Amino acid sequence: MPPVMPRDPERSPQPSHDLWLVGRLGRPVGLRGECVFHPESHSAEDLERAAQAPVRIVPAGESPEGRPTTRWEGLRTQGHRIVALFDGLDSREAIQARTHWEVWVDRVDMPPLDEPDTWWVDDLVGCEVLQVGEEGDVSLGLVTAVAEGPAHDYLSIETADGRALHVPLVRAYLREVDLERKRILLDLPEGLTSA
Repeated sequence: MPPVMPRDPERSPQPSHDLWLVGRLGRPVGLRGECVFHPESHSAEDLERAAQAPVRIVPAGESPEGRPTTRWEGLRTQGHRIVALFDGLDSREAIQARTHWEVWVDRVDMPPLDEPDTWWVDDLVGCEVLQVGEEGDVSLGLVTAVAEGPAHDYLSIETADGRALHVPLVRAYLREVDLERKRILLDLPEGLTSA
């Protein structure tokens, strides 16, 4: 269940729920408009999905809402870095003028998720997490983020008293994800719910 394009609320404006920050433009590479690209997500799969959709490129900190879209012309790896090319940014000077600008994508333009038990991170953030209990389900708190781990993802949860919990998001513990009701039902072993 790889997370897809989480946003960093400390660095970015929060536009509508359906606009996601993909990454940022870095310094130019060559003369024809390619640039180093700094993705928001570390998943190659996330970036490949985003590269299939039109994007909005805006100055850092400004809202992407209502901005015109452009398309990816290329995306490749070069050593340990990612190099991107966008339609309309076809010179070194165009990239230099936009270094550190943000690249946003509209969710409706993203290819559909075709794997079962896979969700967009933005859909999970804000969900209430409930622990299955013999005398009824117990609220653990609200999802604040999804963190990618080496073996699986983790839900970061803020409890009602402000504590932080990090619980594994794995099929063995997952009972239900109800996005309409914004709730996630887990059956966690004893000890995994302590902060």
